Amino acid sequence: MTQKMQGKGLMDRRFVVGAAFLSVPAIGLVGFAAQTGRIDLLTPVLPDEGDLAPVAGVEFRGMPAPPIQRQAFFEGVTLVNIWASWCPYCRSEHGELMALAARPGIRLFGIVADDTEDKVAEYLRGHGNPFQRLSIDHKRLYLRAFKQRGVPSTYVFRQDGVFQHKINGALTPEIVTARLLPEVQAASASA
Repeated sequence: MTQKMQGKGLMDRRFVVGAAFLSVPAIGLVGFAAQTGRIDLLTPVLPDEGDLAPVAGVEFRGMPAPPIQRQAFFEGVTLVNIWASWCPYCRSEHGELMALAARPGIRLFGIVADDTEDKVAEYLRGHGNPFQRLSIDHKRLYLRAFKQRGVPSTYVFRQDGVFQHKINGALTPEIVTARLLPEVQAASASA
C-alpha cells in the first residue's frame, strides 16, 4: 500500500512539472499573439467616444495644438505616443519624437497619462512639441481602449483606424529604424 501511494505521488509530481513545462511556452505564444494583434485579447482599439480636450498653452507649428479626436485617426496612418512629463524614459525619447515629427508624412499624436496640464505645457514649451494633436486622457478613454500599461508606449494605427503595431518603452534611433518605420510603411501599404 505504501509503495502504491509513493508511486501515485511521483505521478502527481510528474504531471505538475510536465504541465508547468508545457504551459510556459503556451502562455508566451498567447502573449505574443495578443501583443501583435493576432488575437483580440490585448489588441488596442479606438474608443467609441474618443474626443478629448486640448492642452491649453501648447502650440504645434505656431498654432494651438488640436486635441485628440477619434475621427482624426481616419485621416491617415497615425502614430500615437503615450507619455508623461514626469517620466524619465519619455524624456529620453523626446529627441526621437521631434525627429519623427519633422519627417514628411508622419502624423504623431500625443496622449498624456497621469499628468497635469501646466506641467505638460511647461515641458513642451521648453523642449519643443512634436505632437500634431495632443490631449491629457483624464478619463482614461484611450488608455483603457489601448490596454495601456506604463509609459512611454508608441502605437501605429492604419488609416482605417485599425491597430497595426505597438512598441513598449522609449524609442531609440535603432528601434525607430528597425521596428517603427517598417510598421508605418506596412500600415501605409494596407490603407
